[in-house]
Amino acid sequence: MSIHIVRMKLELSDCFLPEADGAEPSEFIEIVELDPDSHDVARAWLLVHNSVFTAPQSSSRTGRSSGWSVRRFQTEFAHRSGRWQVLLAARSKQALSNLLVGVIAIRGQQDEATLNWLSVLPEFRSRGIGRSLVTAAVRVARIRKLKSLQLETLSSWSDAIRLYEQCGFQKVQ
Repeated sequence: MSIHIVRMKLELSDCFLPEADGAEPSEFIEIVELDPDSHDVARAWLLVHNSVFTAPQSSSRTGRSSGWSVRRFQTEFAHRSGRWQVLLAARSKQALSNLLVGVIAIRGQQDEATLNWLSVLPEFRSRGIGRSLVTAAVRVARIRKLKSLQLETLSSWSDAIRLYEQCGFQKVQ
């Protein structure tokens, strides 16, 4: 089975998300400016990311789990250009690492930003948390006066594609 990447884009001038225009994000959203050297941010983010993306299967090339370590997280973000922000969805603004249920990262350069690694713990899906994270990311992009958001996802992730389309993203070549 081959892996197909779906590229999607949202032109911020053309979209209308009422929740993104002036309203505060959901009470579950805590916006954290990413500091690649912060072990607290890295550990909190990895808690959700590794839970979602390190299912029982292992990497077919290495035979090892594809889970990230704090060091890999910091290296990945330190070597990518642009300004990073991480949005964390938590049940409480206190003790984020223990109550974290979802994350998304935004990396912006000049007029465009990329959404990366939308992750919501399986037991918290279908509660609007993913939509709240994407909406909050759109709001952050608008505040930063960016013109568009782009992302890549796997063609097999139909729920993610449907969510992005409902939020105004369109498939691009």
